[in-house]
Amino acid sequence: MRKVQDTGDSSKDWRFVHHLVWIEAGRELPPGHFLFFKDGDCTNITLENLELVPADKRPRRLWDKKRNESKQQTQQNQPMRTIDEN
Repeated sequence: MRKVQDTGDSSKDWRFVHHLVWIEAGRELPPGHFLFFKDGDCTNITLENLELVPADKRPRRLWDKKRNESKQQTQQNQPMRTIDEN
């Protein structure tokens, strides 16, 4: 996030950087829409990586994929459990 003004109201003072990139390129950010990172990498804040999507068409495929990958990685890093046969 980037501070864009200092009114004392944090909801007005701070903006997402990807929103600023979009707006500075002369694009609109209408209500009921959000910006989606095409490659799923929220650190890749370039205009080419941003896509405006209506809220009802919100793509979850990359978020679900990343969540599943993270879950699998966590499971792989856990030590094997052994069954005590006594």
